[in-house]
Order: sequence, then structure tokens, then C-alpha cells
Amino acid sequence: MATPVISSRKEAEVAEAIDSYEKYHTTHGGDVEGRKAKYADMVNKYYDLATSFYEYGWGTSFHFAHRWSHEAHGESLKRHEHYLALRMGLQPGDKVLDVGCGVGGPLREIALFSGAHITGEARGAPRRASVPCSGP
Repeated sequence: MATPVISSRKEAEVAEAIDSYEKYHTTHGGDVEGRKAKYADMVNKYYDLATSFYEYGWGTSFHFAHRWSHEAHGESLKRHEHYLALRMGLQPGDKVLDVGCGVGGPLREIALFSGAHITGEARGAPRRASVPCSGP
């Protein structure tokens, strides 16, 4: 099995995000009023960390797919993403917007498979705000 990685963030960025998030809590020196004043920032930091954790454990596709007996987990995900591209009728050059794409794993695979130009929009940090992908 491959070693899990977080491809959307560097290790130092994850460590800084953990530090920054922990400062919002009284057990780590934060105060309740300060946390309330910066509620949106605290929530964004939480979801950024949760996303990094999921990516570490599951890779870039946070979904499941039916798996045939001869198929590896990653192959089943690709097959499902290819199925979605076919069901949507995507063709080379089509333009698609994936709202809520997370780290963009499925959209990149679908773009490579279909040749469509897919832009992903995700809540949170600018590093994921726009993930343009295009097929070969």
C-alpha cells in the first residue's frame, strides 16, 4: 500500500494551521471572546485541518465506489469518476464548474479522462480557491 500524503499542503503549513487553530481554545491560551470575534476564521481553520486529515487517510477522492473483486480501491474510484464523466456527456473543450471540489481529486481525474476544462471552487484557503484542470 502506498504511503499516504497530503498533496494540497506542505507539512509546515499543516503544522502552522494546527498551531493557529489551537490558539482559539482556552486550553491553549485562547479566550472565549476572542474566539467568538474570529468565529469564521476558526471554522475555516478547522475545516482546512479536517480536509488535510482526510486527504492523508483517503487520498484526493473523498468518496467511495462499488468495488469489483479484482479491483483495487483506487481503480474503483477512477472507474466511478469515468462513469460520471460519461453520464454527464463531457467532451473535450467543454467547460465545467465543480462547486465544493475540496482538494480537486475527482475533477482532475474527470478532466484527464474527458478532455473537458474543469474549474473547481472550494470554501476556505486561497490555495484551493481555483483549481483549473484540462485534459490532454
